[in-house]
Amino acid sequence: MLKWGIFLGSVLLLFYVVLRNRGSLHWLTYLGLNAAISALLLYFANWFGAAYEFHIPINGSTVGTIGVLGVPGLALIAAVKLIVLT
Repeated sequence: MLKWGIFLGSVLLLFYVVLRNRGSLHWLTYLGLNAAISALLLYFANWFGAAYEFHIPINGSTVGTIGVLGVPGLALIAAVKLIVLT
């Protein structure tokens, strides 16, 4: 029960800091939008790759890599998967 109290207190403190500082809210919005676009890009890559039995898992590591590197990051992850698995 104490763990949940610490977690809830941390979340509330984080929300207080974010709402008090308007610049951080803009940064979090940008980060969330970037992650959503990356996940959508991965989804479409998996959708088109299904015909060739090619799948890249959608998790925090792949979304983060594609979020930072963009489309070249998707190509990098696909190339690494093809090289490692063949």
